[in-house]
Amino acid sequence: MKLTVPHQLRFILATLLVVILGGFIWGWIGIALYIETGFFAILIGFMAGFTASMYFEKQNRWFYPTTATSFSLIGILIGKYMLFAYYELDGLLLLPHDSKLYLAWKAISGISVEKVKAYSNYSATHADFFDLIWAFLALITAQVNAMRVSRYKRAIYRFKQRLFGTAGD
Repeated sequence: MKLTVPHQLRFILATLLVVILGGFIWGWIGIALYIETGFFAILIGFMAGFTASMYFEKQNRWFYPTTATSFSLIGILIGKYMLFAYYELDGLLLLPHDSKLYLAWKAISGISVEKVKAYSNYSATHADFFDLIWAFLALITAQVNAMRVSRYKRAIYRFKQRLFGTAGD
């Protein structure tokens, strides 16, 4: 008996994987270069929207862009949390020969309820206008990209219907 995974579940897992990986890469590059740039937030939004467009179904056309937009916030929060956790690591013993990838992994693997509360307090007091702008641009990018590519897929779907003469709505 073959186990089949529903299409929406595959989409949710793929989008989560993409945004978690994007958030980790954002945090890793931020740790390696000692800078935080908002362009990675837009990249996370683009990747989430692109994943939504690849899984687009005609019946649930609202579900995929909305989910991609929501999940892009998860990737943004992961990247920002990694940068916060890295700068909180200075109390721990950091060896000079530790690689930046190891430090990024150490920052994300040490997640705890106390650190998340500290991060939320820090974000509430230190969030600036540009953080909100970059997050907003990422959400817009995810929504627009998911809708734009889904239009192309609908056009291809209609073309195949006309070409092969299949009945459908």
